[in-house]
Amino acid sequence: MFSSTDSSAHWCFTSISIPPDDGFQLAQSIRNNSATVNALRAVTDGSFKDNFGTAAWILECANTSQQMSGSVVAPGSAHDHSSYRSELSGVYAALLVTNRLCLYFNISEGSILLGCDSKSALAMAFTATSFRYSIKTPCFDLLGAIRQLRISSPIQWEFTHIKGHQDQRIALQDLSDLELLNVAMDNNAKAHLPHARSQPRHYAIYLEPWSIWHGGKKIATNLHSTIYGLVHSHAAKLYWLKKNHIDQDNFDSIHWSALHQAHRESSQSHQAFVIKSSVGMCGVGKFLKRWKQSSTSACPRFSADSEDITHVWKSPAPEVKDLWTTTIANLRTWLDEQHTDPSLSNILLTYLHCWRESLPFPEASNRLHDLVQNQSDIGWDGPFYGWMSQHWANIQQEFFNSICSRRTGQRWLISVIKKMWDVSWDFWNHRNGVMHNKAQLSASDISQLDRSVTNAYQDLVQHPSRNTRPLIFLPLRNILSKDARYKSVWLRQAIAAVSTTTRGARRSLLKMRICLESWLRCTRQVYSEP
Repeated sequence: MFSSTDSSAHWCFTSISIPPDDGFQLAQSIRNNSATVNALRAVTDGSFKDNFGTAAWILECANTSQQMSGSVVAPGSAHDHSSYRSELSGVYAALLVTNRLCLYFNISEGSILLGCDSKSALAMAFTATSFRYSIKTPCFDLLGAIRQLRISSPIQWEFTHIKGHQDQRIALQDLSDLELLNVAMDNNAKAHLPHARSQPRHYAIYLEPWSIWHGGKKIATNLHSTIYGLVHSHAAKLYWLKKNHIDQDNFDSIHWSALHQAHRESSQSHQAFVIKSSVGMCGVGKFLKRWKQSSTSACPRFSADSEDITHVWKSPAPEVKDLWTTTIANLRTWLDEQHTDPSLSNILLTYLHCWRESLPFPEASNRLHDLVQNQSDIGWDGPFYGWMSQHWANIQQEFFNSICSRRTGQRWLISVIKKMWDVSWDFWNHRNGVMHNKAQLSASDISQLDRSVTNAYQDLVQHPSRNTRPLIFLPLRNILSKDARYKSVWLRQAIAAVSTTTRGARRSLLKMRICLESWLRCTRQVYSEP
């Protein structure tokens, strides 16, 4: 029955239980479903753990209780897997097996009821066939294959949602038949997880849309960003290796996945700040002078010859030292609240302080020697950029295991990176506050600034556009209540947005004028012909 199926579908038949009659009674139930409502039903469920996904499915005849069932390992790489993908894999397997059953017994009409405890999987799998999937749609490869199976199926498919894990709330004897089948499939999917871990991952899906492969693996999620990374990652890596004077091994030892997730979870302003500070090209004295926005490159808090991004944290000004002392104390408290390994807290805070004060670094214990050596090669200013060694997460994971915590070292490191960015942001705000407070505005200057802001705000409200909409998100009275620095920055942004919108309007008007002239020219030629 399944031997002639394409090789890309064999993963659906490796763990399958077929009745002695090869499913003849099940096929008859499909034919008779028009006469006997829901004579055949299919139930699926998925399971996901530790980046592995599995699913289990069953076809059961309500009249004869005959069953055909199986378990599958969800296709895809580790970062592709999720509970949602596992649920879709179960739906896909049930559809494929049923279609093969119909083909084997020459069934041209009938119906079947499919039940699943995932509303999102059912909604996406059984929407109208005219719906177009985007490559941004999660699991678009599986959804495309499910859509083709539905289109090619000779029978009608009905679906219903089943509440999951009902055995944890209700006695088994009080559950409906569909709920009992769902409980059984949930157990089967969980039991199949060890098989998933022992087998190599597979990627091909029968009847899936076109696919892109790299290094023997299919790109199934985040297609745009993944391809962009593959195209540009080599050049970006060469840039950072040259800029930071770091070798290939130490560069690869940075926990890039934790940095990526921390960046995704940060606000847009923090994201921009982290990128600018990592490159070093931001509004520090060195670049303000280069951009001709300042006559000097000196630090506003301490008369240094040239202020760069590192000087923002290492400035010897007394108020900066006080801020650093408070920051270290608060950071220690925060690390304790995160149940950080005490030895990791001590290493992080001690070595950051020695780096700032240009003091010799103390010797580390044998347990932390590799961590300290690796982070030293990366740089102890790295935590401010999110450049932290993978050893941090590994050692913290060992500590979580020792205290029987279900938290992960990677999740802890993501929080630490975000916290270090907050620290960096606080120092940056302190530096800007000192710089801008040195030039106090007079009452008449502030009054003039308020009038300019009011006029600009009213113009933006009367002529809104995509560029100006974020600027009028706050009410005018809230903007006027801000300090002079905030209002000055807002006014500059408003003027720039209006300028951009005006140029866009002019280009649009020019295009319409050209189009109209072309149409009139063609019209004259038609009427001038004899």
